[in-house]
Amino acid sequence: MSVQARNELVSLLQFSDATQKPDILDPSKTNTLLIQMLLDVAHRCPRPILITALRTDHPTFDGGPGTHGHTQGFAFDGWTATGGDPGVADLLRALAASPYVWTVGAGGAAKNFLSGITFPNDGNFIFFMDNNQDHVHAQAGNLNGQGLR
Repeated sequence: MSVQARNELVSLLQFSDATQKPDILDPSKTNTLLIQMLLDVAHRCPRPILITALRTDHPTFDGGPGTHGHTQGFAFDGWTATGGDPGVADLLRALAASPYVWTVGAGGAAKNFLSGITFPNDGNFIFFMDNNQDHVHAQAGNLNGQGLR
């Protein structure tokens, strides 16, 4: 993913931690599939996306070689920066519509806004109920760890 695309992305997002913007700009920390996914979702979502955890600031190690979590630079946790809790439904709809999203998890209050949102049911998409912290988790890629699902 080009430097220009990464710069465009940081101009579209809001960040909750000082490490997140440098992580987005560093190709050794964030995979190009994550950048593609976030660009697509940021353009689909009518509200600005607030990144709540990315890679450096994610509190846990989430997988080893060949996995696609935060530690490997394929995932983010987020919320919407405007609209309060109900605004997160816009983020969930944008994630459901993006062909770059492989996995979505709803945590905490996000679980209250799933009504009316249809996630792909093609065998190449994973949805799960995450923990009780308010966030939406999303991973880029597909079952083969490549591109579109």
